[in-house]
Amino acid sequence: MNTPAYNDRMPTYKAHSLGKPRGIDTRSPFRWPDAGSIETYLKAELRGTHVTAQIHSYDWCDDWNHVIHNRKEYYFSLSMSSDQLVERITSPGSNKECVVGPIALSPADFPIRVQRPPGRRQVLLCIFEPAFFESVTDLRRGWNPDKIGTYYNIKNPFLKSIMVRIQKELEMPSFASTLLLESASDLLLIDLGNYFREGRRAIHEVSDGPGQLSPWQLGRLTERIKSSEAIGWPSLDELANLCGIGRHHLMRQFKASTGETVHQFVEAARLATAKELLTKSKLSTKEIAFRLGFSSSAYFSAAFRRLTATTPTKFRARWTNCNNDPRKPRRHVG
Repeated sequence: MNTPAYNDRMPTYKAHSLGKPRGIDTRSPFRWPDAGSIETYLKAELRGTHVTAQIHSYDWCDDWNHVIHNRKEYYFSLSMSSDQLVERITSPGSNKECVVGPIALSPADFPIRVQRPPGRRQVLLCIFEPAFFESVTDLRRGWNPDKIGTYYNIKNPFLKSIMVRIQKELEMPSFASTLLLESASDLLLIDLGNYFREGRRAIHEVSDGPGQLSPWQLGRLTERIKSSEAIGWPSLDELANLCGIGRHHLMRQFKASTGETVHQFVEAARLATAKELLTKSKLSTKEIAFRLGFSSSAYFSAAFRRLTATTPTKFRARWTNCNNDPRKPRRHVG
């Protein structure tokens, strides 16, 4: 299993990640062509099959240096610095200039010039193989230089929440770090593709009926709930942001669309996940409670008993007895 590599005092650098020449020693300042003096440190790294996640720390030493990038992979970044340095991006194919936002996509084979002031910046990078990125997002080459601001200043709370979850996994890795990275990155690319295809006009699409949610809104909610075990269970505000509406509108329109409340929908999904973990894993009740977002195993047990009239321990014991007794047919315990 791949595990993050930590080395704060003497970091190492994977040569492919920023397209820099091989053989540069990152333990001391180095100079790219036309880039100025830069100290860079790779603080953590996690590799999946088609994605690599890295946390970098950069020290830009010169006054307003310029860097030219033309990367071969797709880079999706999240700024982790509290003091956001003003970075400006221009493309040789356009006269347009934009300020880089906290969340940015750097497309493959898309040359840009970056202008940065001196200072320190820490950033999370998710680096995707081009074929995989384009297959999942259904986005192809031929990115428009005139829309550079759309790529480098993405405003989407759902995408940010996924990147923050990946950041936490690199900082405090679990036993299933690679699995979490791949699950979260798949969800990241799916919603990134939707973001660029739908844009803000999707918010104004016509719903199936008065006061109801649109199909794309219901689809986003469903996908987000399905991914909750991997990236955490969402708040009502996050679900409302996914749909581009306020929380009160979400509660009213969700009930009109599905016949149940948002709380009931999420509760049913958590219960189904709890039953699956109790019957198909050897995780303790405490571990399952943590995965489901409960503050304690006692709180989880109380909630489970309220919905099923039995405790998690008794539920697991009943299922085990029913499926281990050769004289009894295997059956489902509801």
